[in-house]
Amino acid sequence: MIEKEISIKRLDQVKDIFIFSCFTGLAYADVKKLSKNDVVIGIDGEQWIKTKRTKTDTRSNIPILPTAEAILEKYAEHPDVVNTEKLLPC
Repeated sequence: MIEKEISIKRLDQVKDIFIFSCFTGLAYADVKKLSKNDVVIGIDGEQWIKTKRTKTDTRSNIPILPTAEAILEKYAEHPDVVNTEKLLPC
């Protein structure tokens, strides 16, 4: 699914958010509320997502794997990301 090319922009975005969810283990509700403040540098020097889960109200520390990082980079210049504190245009 990662390699599938989708010509419809909105569907490609939906695919990317789904894949991001798969690589982070976060539900859509959690991905939707992620902000730039939720990304921190861990003791290993890598980027991590530190957030409170919506459904369970528990803290989560999630490493940002290369595939998820590539998706974040892809949307870094998206107007919804640039004009807000969101990580992804959800």
